[in-house]
Amino acid sequence: MKAKEVLETLQISRQTLQRWREQGILKARLLPNGRYDWDPESVYAVLNKGEQRGTYLYARVSTPKQKTDLEHQVENLQTFAMKNGYQINGVFQDVASGISFEKRKEFFKLLDLVLAHKVQRVIITYKDRLSRVGFDLFKYLFAKYHVEIVVISEITDKKTDQQEIFAEITSLLHAFSMRMDSGRRKKIKKALSDNGESEVKSHGTKNEKE
Repeated sequence: MKAKEVLETLQISRQTLQRWREQGILKARLLPNGRYDWDPESVYAVLNKGEQRGTYLYARVSTPKQKTDLEHQVENLQTFAMKNGYQINGVFQDVASGISFEKRKEFFKLLDLVLAHKVQRVIITYKDRLSRVGFDLFKYLFAKYHVEIVVISEITDKKTDQQEIFAEITSLLHAFSMRMDSGRRKKIKKALSDNGESEVKSHGTKNEKE
């Protein structure tokens, strides 16, 4: 973590930064170029008033019919966390398509914690559990908050993958259909309105001639 980022995060002066390093409040490693690489955890511990950032699990399936798969995901995540010595601070679960972010309430709760500097790492079974098309975007965003995304397996479950694709296609078709219907309704309404205005003008012109 660069000094500039530490100063912005903690809103302190450079003098305070150096003093806290000397007092051991903030940890830093001296680099060959003479600059310090600041330890994010000590920085966030100060920001959160001594509270350490946590490890959180996130699991997701597309439909309620996949409830068993959701349970298996959570079990696998818990086992992985324990084997690697991670203390679990919370578990978030969603039943929603990967692109239906408005329905992923648990994901947004997790995201709020990330933005509040409360999360050190997020563990997921597969990349697409977080997002099918936006994983790299979230990886970039989380990295900005020094949050590690741990993916247990790089190989996506083919069955789940197919179900996910079907759900996303259905969602996209529904959204497209609604947009088309909305467009048609607007065109019909405009046509009726234009027709009504034409009749009024025509009627008015006729009266003037009379």
